[in-house]
Amino acid sequence: MWRPTPGCVDALSRGRVFLAGDAVYVAVPTGGMGNNIGFAGILNLAWKIAYVLKGISPLRMLDTYHTEHRAIALDRVAEGVKTTESMAKIFFALYAGADTADAVHQTRQYADYDGVLPSFELESSLIAENTDSQPAVGTRRLDGVTARRDGRDAHHVWVDEQRGLSVLDWFGIDYVLVGGASVSGDRWRRAVRRMVHATGFPVRWQQLPAPEAAPYDPSGLALVRPDGIIADCWKESDDPATVAESRLRRLLPLRNS
Repeated sequence: MWRPTPGCVDALSRGRVFLAGDAVYVAVPTGGMGNNIGFAGILNLAWKIAYVLKGISPLRMLDTYHTEHRAIALDRVAEGVKTTESMAKIFFALYAGADTADAVHQTRQYADYDGVLPSFELESSLIAENTDSQPAVGTRRLDGVTARRDGRDAHHVWVDEQRGLSVLDWFGIDYVLVGGASVSGDRWRRAVRRMVHATGFPVRWQQLPAPEAAPYDPSGLALVRPDGIIADCWKESDDPATVAESRLRRLLPLRNS
């Protein structure tokens, strides 16, 4: 008889060797948790290796792969077990001829996968610390809605729906400072350019075109990593140059930092 044996390795890297995908964990097949964990880990690691090899960031930045991804792997493996257990209750209820309504309700909560990965908040030296607690929610789907929190995935918003251009198309290579529609775009663009000129670090400026681009704050800014993770977010201030200098230097993995 097949028995699930979920688990996760103790270390995701040693020297120049990194574990990713199925080499990191053993996940139960229910819900495709293994694929979710694997893709998240590869996204987390790939841009960091590229930045180190290009001489953009220091070698020690690679340590954040273990710090960030092992926690999410452990959590998602545990969620897979919960999903399996909740689905099993349906079969046990059917076998016993009992009411399945309660079991179905529990299964829907754990099997609502839209919020499974976005609901997780990464923590490391590359991500600002959230000063407020996570909002209380009742379902996984609702838990995945809040976008403007450090350590979470930046959410999709159409920039140009007719052309099929999403906010997510801005990410993948450089860090991107995303400004809300009400932010002083020219001032922040100049501040980012000065930062890039002073450090040589790849940061781009992008501004949302419409104030109704929820869940992004029209008067806020979000620094997004190449893997689409929000590193920091804040309200616009009176001095973009000073704020950009302090916040970006604190969180960007600069080679000489």
